[in-house]
Amino acid sequence: MLIGELLWEFVYVAGDFLGIKRQIFFSSIGGFDSHNAQVNDTDATQGTHAALLVQLSGAMKAFHDATAAMGVDGQVTSFTMSDFRRTGKANGVVGSDHAWGSHVIVAGSAVTGGDLDGLPGPTSTVFPTLVAGGNDDNDFGSNARGRWIPITAIEQVGATLTTWLGVPNADLDGVFPNPQNFSVKNLGFMT
Repeated sequence: MLIGELLWEFVYVAGDFLGIKRQIFFSSIGGFDSHNAQVNDTDATQGTHAALLVQLSGAMKAFHDATAAMGVDGQVTSFTMSDFRRTGKANGVVGSDHAWGSHVIVAGSAVTGGDLDGLPGPTSTVFPTLVAGGNDDNDFGSNARGRWIPITAIEQVGATLTTWLGVPNADLDGVFPNPQNFSVKNLGFMT
């Protein structure tokens, strides 16, 4: 028996015994803190960042394909989260520096996907103006680098995923420190 099948059987039995509807598994990949050589000087599709995205994409696809083969893809959702946000404008060594705004990828058969979500929602999505030194840039002056303040909080993404995991809306304030600060807690990207 494969280790993955054994692990899945353990999770299924433990979840059934404990009354848990969904479990959480964590994996990580490092290397995104790329202050230099983030891309190749002559080809932005090559370099450290591009290679990491290819690795991430392949891993997420392989995982989704495995869940589909087991017939559980409607019960499994993958998402990315990072503590590294990057500037929009490159620094002097073909890298980027720490910033605020970033992207979260949410994938799986239970995701109402095919869209880029931001507030107020998929039909009238709002994104910052991605211009260094523009109205939405937190940097100022001639050295503005593109540090955009997020318009969707990670707590909103987390609340949406946590609700899908089975946590009642009434308990979200106990799970996340700031949900009361947002008029929309559930972003509606999960079925």
